[in-house]
Amino acid sequence: VGFEDQFTKDKTVIVNFHGYPETIKALLFNYTHDPQRFDIRGYIENGSTTTPFDMHVRNHTSRYDLVIAIFEHLGKQEVLPFAEAQHIASKYKQKIAENTEYIKRSGIDSPEIDEWTWIAK
Repeated sequence: VGFEDQFTKDKTVIVNFHGYPETIKALLFNYTHDPQRFDIRGYIENGSTTTPFDMHVRNHTSRYDLVIAIFEHLGKQEVLPFAEAQHIASKYKQKIAENTEYIKRSGIDSPEIDEWTWIAK
């Protein structure tokens, strides 16, 4: 199975990598003819150490950032109406802004973030 079979030739791919985004970009260089369809996210040295969630926000790797990226791509590709996709993305941008303000006031992530647990059904 080839690279294009795994990632298709006509779909956006969002990668949330635990290291530097340039590492993945270097790997893609040899395998794809259209690197613009890859949205690579990872560690970016930016500012000082803060809360765990805020570090994800600064690196654009938080769960909210990934939802925003998905809906922005769906809107641009007209899979969803652009206005609807932007409305959903703006809801999660607001959640990021609210948590950022909470961190500035309290020095910790909001309870919505800090107490979140995965519930498998």
